[in-house]
Amino acid sequence: MECKKITDVSVICANFNNGRYLDACIDSVANGTSWPKEMIVVDDGSTDDSAEVLTRKAEQYSWLKPLFLTENQGVANASNFGSKAATGKYLLRLDSDDMVVADRIEKQFDFLESNPAVDIFAANCCYIDAETNQPIRCSNFPTLPLDIEHLFKKGENGVLNGTTMVRRKWFDLFQYRQEMVWAEDYDFFARLLHAGALFAASADPNTFVRIHRSSSTSNLTFDTIEKAWLISRDLFGNKAPLWHAKLNFFHTWFYRKALLSTGSPKRLALMAISAVFRPDKIIKHGKRRATSGIPRRS
Repeated sequence: MECKKITDVSVICANFNNGRYLDACIDSVANGTSWPKEMIVVDDGSTDDSAEVLTRKAEQYSWLKPLFLTENQGVANASNFGSKAATGKYLLRLDSDDMVVADRIEKQFDFLESNPAVDIFAANCCYIDAETNQPIRCSNFPTLPLDIEHLFKKGENGVLNGTTMVRRKWFDLFQYRQEMVWAEDYDFFARLLHAGALFAASADPNTFVRIHRSSSTSNLTFDTIEKAWLISRDLFGNKAPLWHAKLNFFHTWFYRKALLSTGSPKRLALMAISAVFRPDKIIKHGKRRATSGIPRRS
């Protein structure tokens, strides 16, 4: 078997019934320019073939360490099981249906090793259609610490959870909260920011994120946006009224529908509706073409 440089990184995945994507997820890590110390995939009581896939892949890669929960505990709790079992200096977050860009682990590890003041290093992603594997577009998250903080303090995600590498000490201090799903990632990182963690990010995509037409994250509910707004009010004193959060909800809802639309006219129409609610965000999204900067999948 090919051997590569081993980095002091624990990859943490929570998996529930994503057996059809696990091979690609794990192989993307295996095909990287360096390997993690371990990849912990917590199977959250899956009822598909996830257990069989993980058992087979663990025989292939010694650094793959699956953990099996007998009953479904929820994505936040499953992620916490993984972080508690991790032994790496840095924890890399990855959703079990996504794939890493080949140099992601190496680049994020080297950056954090060279920048000891930075606690969380994130990046952008490339969205791909889960059914066709075709690229949709790239995200456009901010890269400067102050810009990232500004979004969190407004009640919006300043980083994408599945693109982050985090110093282990922060997982020792904080955990995801299941009652905050599907705003658990905003809640987790907002609490880190409030406690003094420093964020930074790369403009380049480091992850291929599958967009599912039927998933909960694709079918956004206002409850998710409202939870983030309430957290920002409590932690950062966000004085924006609730109707601002509602504008952001409608913008995000139509924007996600646009990403999943199959025809250009429909996509443009949905983008136009989305722009009515948050024209500032559409302007930023428009700076990237649909396939601009998308790296090649290995």
